[in-house]
Amino acid sequence: MSSKLFSILGLILVIIISGCISQETSQLQQIKPSTNYLSTEEITVLNNFCDKSNSPEKCRILVSLNPDSCENLEEKDRSDCYRELAVISKNPALCEKIIDEQISDRCNSQLKNLLKNPIDIAISTHDISPCNDYRDPGVCIIKVAHALRDSSICDEVTHLKQRCLAVANTDPEMCNNADYPDSCLNEVYKGLSIIEKDTSYCDKLKVELTYGEPWNCYWDVAVASEDSTICETSKFSSSCYSYVATKLKRPAICDNIESEVTRPICYYVAVLASLEDYSVKIEKNQECIHKEPTIVISPESQKITAGDTAVYSVSVTNNDNTLCKQSDFKIIGHSSLTAISDITYEFGDNKLQPINPGASLTIKVYVSTNSKAPSRSYSFTVSATNNKAEFYSSNAKATVSLK
Repeated sequence: MSSKLFSILGLILVIIISGCISQETSQLQQIKPSTNYLSTEEITVLNNFCDKSNSPEKCRILVSLNPDSCENLEEKDRSDCYRELAVISKNPALCEKIIDEQISDRCNSQLKNLLKNPIDIAISTHDISPCNDYRDPGVCIIKVAHALRDSSICDEVTHLKQRCLAVANTDPEMCNNADYPDSCLNEVYKGLSIIEKDTSYCDKLKVELTYGEPWNCYWDVAVASEDSTICETSKFSSSCYSYVATKLKRPAICDNIESEVTRPICYYVAVLASLEDYSVKIEKNQECIHKEPTIVISPESQKITAGDTAVYSVSVTNNDNTLCKQSDFKIIGHSSLTAISDITYEFGDNKLQPINPGASLTIKVYVSTNSKAPSRSYSFTVSATNNKAEFYSSNAKATVSLK
């Protein structure tokens, strides 16, 4: 894979400028966002980086943190401008200004990943229940156990438990009894390399299982140790500098990149990332504002005999303001990790449910249980998602106990 592609894949929104390249860079590094808006000095420094980027005009517009400025761009650039400001400000309302459907979908998807990533939520709340919404709940739990270094979380894993314990304890010897021991060792060594800021662990990785990650391992050590000189020995040095510059929020590191293609991209993304700490200037005009719906399950718990069906009422309230039009809501049931084969759902009406702003709708949910299911309590979740703006989604939990 080319250095160019690795660079683009490695870039993440970021910037806090390092103090080792120039006087203006040093000045910006010392500035802390005492207010929600950029100072004149900060704008000047950021615009200087914009001038070295691959898209100076759009970069400068983004530095203004004013969505109205996006209107000065051509249609595609305008849509991208709104998308990038939406991601910077974590404001889904800006996604709705995008006319291009693909860019709009990408905007909502990026925000959902930023704000509703099950792994991030589980780590920040020390609660693994969001892993139910991850594509592989077991993998999610392992990542949470590793991040929190809490091996007790591994009790919730129905497969790869030994791997989870090894990763959570960063203990290579525990991989001996794990499924796929080499893959387990790779995860443990990567964890140790970051904890101990030691690239020697990267050299122990099984290359055939890493998909390029021996180099990513070095990059992560460079970030953990805040030492971009590690990139000098990296096979993909341009990608490494881009990765470290963005992760450490120090775009001056991009100066080390020789590629005339990669370096300007690095500057551009670094400038965008610096804006994460500041507020986008959004005028409070009268416009439709979507909000997450309210969902309530009643009753919260029931006791039934295995093989029977429990009936619950699910109430969904559309919290959009009155300037919004009617929205359709998708209402879906999700089983807990241990109940996937024991519980099934049937909704009174499986169609999209139209609800006006401020109004509520109640439907029935029929929870059927397996006659061979063991006697215990099972938790389940019902989610409601605005079909016009899928970022806006809420869920509620309930339990069914089998006698």
